[in-house]
Amino acid sequence: MSFMQMEFRVPQKLVLTILLLLAAPISAAELTQTTWAGGQTEVEFVSDWTDEFDSANSISWRSKPGQLALSSTALGIGVEDMFNATHRGAFSIQGVDIDKDGDTDIIGTAESSHEVILWLNDGNNPVTFSEQIIASSYTAAAGIYSVDINSDGHLDVIASSDGTIDWWQNDGNNPITWTRQTVDGDWDVSWEIYADDVDLDGNVDILCQELTSGTVAWWQNDGLEPISWTRNTVVTGFGGAHCVRSADLDYDGDIDLVAAASTGHEIAWWSNEGGNPIVWTRHSIRTSFLGARAVRIADMDNDGLLDIVGISWTNDVMWWKNEGGDPISWTEQMIYDYFNGGHHIEVADLNGDGRLDVVGSAYTMNDVAWFENVAGEPISWVKHNVDINHARTLVCGTGDIDGDGALDILATSNTSHKFSWWKISEFQTSGDLTSNILDTGNAGNITGIDWSADIPEDGDLTVRVRSGNDPGDLGQWSMDINSPGTILDQAGQYLQYQVHLEKSTSGASPLVEDISFLYQATSGTNLPHSEGHSSLNNVWPNPCNPRTTISFEISEAERVQLNIFDLHGRLVKNLATGFFEPGRHQVNWDGENDSLEPQASGLYFVRLETPTSSNIRKVVLAR
Repeated sequence: MSFMQMEFRVPQKLVLTILLLLAAPISAAELTQTTWAGGQTEVEFVSDWTDEFDSANSISWRSKPGQLALSSTALGIGVEDMFNATHRGAFSIQGVDIDKDGDTDIIGTAESSHEVILWLNDGNNPVTFSEQIIASSYTAAAGIYSVDINSDGHLDVIASSDGTIDWWQNDGNNPITWTRQTVDGDWDVSWEIYADDVDLDGNVDILCQELTSGTVAWWQNDGLEPISWTRNTVVTGFGGAHCVRSADLDYDGDIDLVAAASTGHEIAWWSNEGGNPIVWTRHSIRTSFLGARAVRIADMDNDGLLDIVGISWTNDVMWWKNEGGDPISWTEQMIYDYFNGGHHIEVADLNGDGRLDVVGSAYTMNDVAWFENVAGEPISWVKHNVDINHARTLVCGTGDIDGDGALDILATSNTSHKFSWWKISEFQTSGDLTSNILDTGNAGNITGIDWSADIPEDGDLTVRVRSGNDPGDLGQWSMDINSPGTILDQAGQYLQYQVHLEKSTSGASPLVEDISFLYQATSGTNLPHSEGHSSLNNVWPNPCNPRTTISFEISEAERVQLNIFDLHGRLVKNLATGFFEPGRHQVNWDGENDSLEPQASGLYFVRLETPTSSNIRKVVLAR
């Protein structure tokens, strides 16, 4: 459906908010759509927009979770931006928004120059970074990972080296001051490191593996200040243990483990049988995966069960489909069978089509590539070369480095000492999305529209709406609406909107964060009004299985965001976004994510944010 030509451009990085005056109390969340991650659905009408929509054309709803962007297509080969080549022995790399300014920063390790490094993204175009050395005497620095270790709302850094495991506390200042604390000073070579709440006690634990002894272990965080750590061994003699990851694989309410053995040539998982200390039962998935290097856990086929993806030194990129059962049975499927020197993988939806893709690094082939999931049963895969001359590439990752709305790929070159990132796709020039039809009940007439969006200089965003009393015949769409805050004259019980995104060059995509509709109030309400403050009062029950009630209080009418995050800082579920009246409010969380899928057991954070304050509480989901 075509749109009329825009008459003027929405300003860049416009986030405009308008107070919603509501009739019979309808929460702002019922009038606002904040995510579309659930994808398309075929329904006549809905009582809540949740995270689904009616149809889309050339629109991506997953490449930047919680937002809408133009969809993208793969470039013939990636465009490299080598942002640093001065730290010798580039090893690990991760894209993460350390300072929470909306830009993806980068952390990394350099094994030969013994450094842990942070590159803060300056948000410029083209991208520039401000470098900060977190640690300068960290012998043979290897694995790195960012997570909020002490639950203070700031992302910390954990790392492993030849002999020690440590974490650096982020004080949240500008510039950040980092305080090093040792987790274990007697630990041999470990290439990767990870974190999770293994015992579901509400504290973030650390997982790691030791190459020479084949030990897989986790360190229990006692939650005190300063934190004390207790090493718990899961297995020894797991030959050349190279990687460990965690999730509730069997959905029994506790955290299980998956690991790769590089000299034992094995992929195995350990079911958590409970107890204190935890009892683990080992299950082999593949015992001839030669030179197994890395594993990841993800639902690759969107069937609601967590699968396992692995990479081996001798060519193979593979995934194992979780068929369920007790014990779990696995069906092996090849992704790619000639990726020599495979060392590292990550899983992400790189082109925003709703399917998880795989990124890989091949040390021997000097290759960085991504493997596109093009669906089917079994899944078909298409390899896209990112860089076939990236000398001795070790570790890869993903992140929206340039802030254009699409994921980029990161990797390290160990012998060329390079930390690099690549733009791997280009956007469509236009696209549109049509919402589901919303049954507004007796909310009253629509009087205005508001949205939060980031519009580049060459981009456009327009919205059209229609309403009526018959969901099967809503009539004609309105004229193009070019600006948030526009006054509307729409009546009827049912409401539908359509978003159109457009761009004229190869630059960034417009990004839509949320869309709200305003209603005319029919009666006034007198509520207490005092100096602005908010509080996140209670989460009960906690732990929950799976439903919990979250209560918060605000002293004046203001815009509220209530979100659930995992312990890695990733958004899990938006519970409320919009203006709330003064007073106490309650919102339920049913242990699901923004795709309405069951969330794995583990530690999560509830964050209440207003323009004047931010509050955080922990919640443990124990299915």
